[in-house]
Amino acid sequence: MDAEIETLFLEIEISILKTLNNIPCPEGVIYACGFWLFYCDYTMLGVPCFAYNTAGNEKDSKWCPPEWIVDVEGQMAVTLNPLYQQVSSYMKGKNDEEWETLIEYHWDIYSEFCLSLNQSSEIDEHPLAHWNLSDDFVIGIFEEREGEEIYDFLAKASVGEKKAIELGIV
Repeated sequence: MDAEIETLFLEIEISILKTLNNIPCPEGVIYACGFWLFYCDYTMLGVPCFAYNTAGNEKDSKWCPPEWIVDVEGQMAVTLNPLYQQVSSYMKGKNDEEWETLIEYHWDIYSEFCLSLNQSSEIDEHPLAHWNLSDDFVIGIFEEREGEEIYDFLAKASVGEKKAIELGIV
C-alpha cells in the first residue's frame, strides 16, 4: 500500500483510540462493540459505523450491529470523516483494481486493530477500560451486508477464529 495511505490509516487508528477513550461509559454491561457498513463505491471510502450493545438487549440480534442499542456512535463518524475524505481524495482517478486493494487493506487494518484490542481487553490502558465490559467482551467487524462468507471471514479475522466460534458469532 502507498505510504500516504498507510500514514492516513495510522492516523485513523490513533483517532479511533482517542475517540474510544472519550466516549462516556454507557449504562449496562457491554458485551460487544463492532464496526459495520464498510462502504466503498470506487469514488469514495465511507467511514464504517461503530456500534455497541449491552447484555440483555441482544434478543435475536446478538451479532448484528444495525440492531444494537447504539447502532451508530456519532462521535466516531465525526472524528474519522475528515481522514476518510483525505483517503478518498488520494484515491481519486484510481482504477477498480487499486480500489479493491484499498478495500482489502481497509478490512485488514480494522481486523488487526480489533484483534489487538481483544487481546488486551483486560489491561488498564485499554481504550474502553472505563466501560463495564462483560468477561467475554469482543470488538470486531460484523459486516452483515456482505453475505455470510465475508461476514464470517471478517468476524474471525477481527475477533479470532476460536473466540468467534466459541461465542457463536460464526
